[in-house]
Amino acid sequence: MREVADCNKNVECVVTHRKYLDGGWGWVVVAAGFVFGVIRFGTERSFPVFYLSIMQEYGINFAQVSQLIGAFFIFFGVSGAVAPVLIKRLGCRRCMIVFGIIVSVSCFTASFPGPYWKLILCYGAIPGVCFGVQMIVVFAAVNDYFERKQHLALQLVFLGASAGSFIANPFCEILIQSYAWRGALMIISGIFLHAVAVGATMRPVQSAGQICDQKDATSLHSKETCSTIMNRAILYFDLRLFCEPAFYLSNLYILCHCVGLYSSLSFLVPYAVKELDISSNRASMLPSFEAIGETASKLLCGFLFNKIPRRKQKPVVCLIFVVAAALYALLPAIKSYEYLLCVCVAIGLTVGGIDGLYSAFYMQDFGKEVYPSLFGYTNVVAYFSCTVASIFIGHIVDITGDVSNAFYFGSASYGMSCVALFFLHKLKTKTITIPALDST
Repeated sequence: MREVADCNKNVECVVTHRKYLDGGWGWVVVAAGFVFGVIRFGTERSFPVFYLSIMQEYGINFAQVSQLIGAFFIFFGVSGAVAPVLIKRLGCRRCMIVFGIIVSVSCFTASFPGPYWKLILCYGAIPGVCFGVQMIVVFAAVNDYFERKQHLALQLVFLGASAGSFIANPFCEILIQSYAWRGALMIISGIFLHAVAVGATMRPVQSAGQICDQKDATSLHSKETCSTIMNRAILYFDLRLFCEPAFYLSNLYILCHCVGLYSSLSFLVPYAVKELDISSNRASMLPSFEAIGETASKLLCGFLFNKIPRRKQKPVVCLIFVVAAALYALLPAIKSYEYLLCVCVAIGLTVGGIDGLYSAFYMQDFGKEVYPSLFGYTNVVAYFSCTVASIFIGHIVDITGDVSNAFYFGSASYGMSCVALFFLHKLKTKTITIPALDST
């Protein structure tokens, strides 16, 4: 009788979950995720706007100032490894609210005078940790509410990245000119606090898989042997992913995409100011125009990509990577500000929808239940690579004195993305199913 009661209870939970799928409160969660995307990606894309002011105050070069965004990337990635465990233990709402408070206090602390390492810690490392956890929380919450409309929901969330990129650079430039860069950080710390409101919208919703995970976790607590401890680690961290060759290819093409989009393109504003003698105000508009292209790309992918047969989706993205590599290689040849704006729009239009697409590919290839862990591990690899790439590109720029080398590096990165995704397509033409964990 007890087993029957447990079964009925589980069925009731699943029905409650399905009632919210693909609509209703889920769109509120998507809207909240969009707001967080504006904050998180706007912060990431606005780092270059602060570069010249920080370099002037601290007397440092490009390689050293790149450590700021490098620290953000590496801690953003590392936090992804622990985010799935925090989500399972604390839930999406608590994680979002707690880390929202922490990142706001940290940014406010960074605005006060102090050594350069304090700035790296409080505006690079700690925001990276907080945003890394919160980003996975947002996508985990959205995935709980959507199945059939998942492409559209994810692209709408990632639309916040485009909006953040469009708004952040001119906005931060105005703040810097009006209040200096430290005053700008004080205002930004207040903006970070909006993550608390985002977390408040995330109602807990359990799926059938999550219920099973909780039952497995409870049963594993009964015996503290080496075997059960190992099983608990496998359960909480989804370590079976590391047995899948497709997992490594997925990480490779994503890390190359991130290096190209974030590390290489972070030198766009300094390139325009130093190489083309464009004013800082006009140069700060370049990432904004790239964001316009991203916005259009995300909307197109959200509404149209589902109409492409699944077996052709990855080859289409491979072609997109080839076009992106060509556009990056073309950037240094552009000497006109107007043409440079057009190329920035084209880059955004080309690669803007990739973030949402690889999230959907994860669902297709690995399943929803391991998504938080998969996304977390990918963050570790991708953003650690972005850290190394940002510092490496900074060294190349310092040695050669030519900022345009950053774009050639980005072109090569997208070429590698194309190759890795092509092999992934060949390796996996059907959905990968992670074997269920035997908790006995």
